[in-house]
Amino acid sequence: FTMKGHNLHCKVTVPLTTAILGGRVDVPTFDGKAVLTLPPGTQPGQKFRLQGKGVKKNKTENYGDEIIEIAVNIPKKLTPEAKKLVEKLDAVIYRSGKR
Repeated sequence: FTMKGHNLHCKVTVPLTTAILGGRVDVPTFDGKAVLTLPPGTQPGQKFRLQGKGVKKNKTENYGDEIIEIAVNIPKKLTPEAKKLVEKLDAVIYRSGKR
């Protein structure tokens, strides 16, 4: 974690498939874990806010937020089958104009 004011900042790495399809990921918080639901098409570097999951400097102030920055785990090695599937996915996305 890093802190900026009352807000905590954290980078969370998710699988490529979760970034593409969306899904639920466990994220660390100051007091345990929380579940963050990523929308389909989540981009590397995209940030999400967990309200009230930061810290407070004193008893009279509200809790800050936790800012989660998404990193995407892109596989360095693919099996031949996985490579064919990724190539097929690329062709389908390219032809559909949704790239």
